[in-house]
Amino acid sequence: RDLETEGEKVIDAEKITFRQLANTYSDRKLIPAEYQGDTKVRGLRSHKIQLGYLKTLIEHFGGLRVRAITHSDLEDYRAKRLQTPSRRGTPLSLASVNRELTLMRSLLNFAKRKGWISRSPFDTGDPLISVADEVKRERVLTFEEEERLLLACAAPREHLRPMLICALDTGLRKSEMLSLRWADVDLEAGLIFARSATTKTRKARTVGITPRLREAFEQMRKLACGDLEALIFNQRDMKRAFATACNLAGIEDMRWH
Repeated sequence: RDLETEGEKVIDAEKITFRQLANTYSDRKLIPAEYQGDTKVRGLRSHKIQLGYLKTLIEHFGGLRVRAITHSDLEDYRAKRLQTPSRRGTPLSLASVNRELTLMRSLLNFAKRKGWISRSPFDTGDPLISVADEVKRERVLTFEEEERLLLACAAPREHLRPMLICALDTGLRKSEMLSLRWADVDLEAGLIFARSATTKTRKARTVGITPRLREAFEQMRKLACGDLEALIFNQRDMKRAFATACNLAGIEDMRWH
């Protein structure tokens, strides 16, 4: 049957392919985040990551009619992806495949709301997304490793040292830390104000400044020329510098997160 909703073009629900569904969903949902003040009104901050997942889904399901996709098809996709090599040459993690399936579930729920399918295939069999089975990473630096890592932040990686101190002493997420401006730091009060637009929870929060972080900030602020809107941290070559510092410090299996 033909459907037309919210001014969209007429779509034949019987014939709609997954590629058509994906394109419609992408145009409406997988767009850059838009804000009114500090409030996100539409879109996603992670839209580029989601578009990457969507590309993979289209490669597998693209030509299939949406109404023809079954629970067994999703099971086969899950099994295939768990055997697919990652960029490191190892099989994709369950967490990665779960994220793809979570997006797939969102697309099919979107199709259900539009009336293009009567029931999502995710609801017709055993659960396909099991977060409880994911391997949890709980790698934490020891004090000795922390000392070695900071010592490895010598030229040309000296810009990494205050970033590491900030991350270690405040627990700020990488995106929160890299979004900090001098206007967000009150050295007299010893506080950092993480704005709601930069936090994962979309809620502003305040964290304290340790003595060694204060010292790092004071040294850096001398170079800021009094511009309160200037970003505090220079993320130049951050990923490579961190990997090199870990290697020099003899630290394995450590990610910034």
